[in-house]
Amino acid sequence: MSELRSETARTNGAKSLGPVTEQGKAISARNSLRHGLRAKQVVLSTESQEDFDELLEAYVQRFHPADAVEADLVESMAAARWRLRRIAAIETSLLEQGIEGAVTHKITDQPLAFAFSSKDGSFSALARYENTLNRTYDRALKQLQLLQKSRPTSEPGFVRQVSKPAPPASVEATLPPALHTPPPPQLPPDTNPAGPAPPEIP
Repeated sequence: MSELRSETARTNGAKSLGPVTEQGKAISARNSLRHGLRAKQVVLSTESQEDFDELLEAYVQRFHPADAVEADLVESMAAARWRLRRIAAIETSLLEQGIEGAVTHKITDQPLAFAFSSKDGSFSALARYENTLNRTYDRALKQLQLLQKSRPTSEPGFVRQVSKPAPPASVEATLPPALHTPPPPQLPPDTNPAGPAPPEIP
């Protein structure tokens, strides 16, 4: 019985074409972001998974990916931004360590300069990594914008133009021919509707 049930599930799954409505596609895209591999790989054990999830959700709310392709680009942007934040934290930590070293060596003049000079190219490596992440972010954003511009007009984010309805017909036009009010008779130009004029009294 369980084998038959499994075979039925496989058959039905093969027939499925995935979400059809735009709302269903958006939910599917959101799920692929939430359970994607990258979401687990980006966050270090010393970092907050909850904070990354909030960042990712903010990007989803901002860009509304309509399918898995757009969702992947949104996730790439969020991951790049998370790593850029990490670079800022690393830079701060390196500077603080260098300043502490300046205090240890009793260098009171320009301890920040000592911090830079004592790290043997660490800041240069960070700058190169930062440039790479910025290019990754910008490339994903441009690709996402191109995809969203090419969406069919029925997808979210696009407003379909609706033609204005025709003005309602007059009441007279909706009446049957028998109930139409006939126009008044046309009199000759020289005819006085009040009758002949009285003779003039000399």
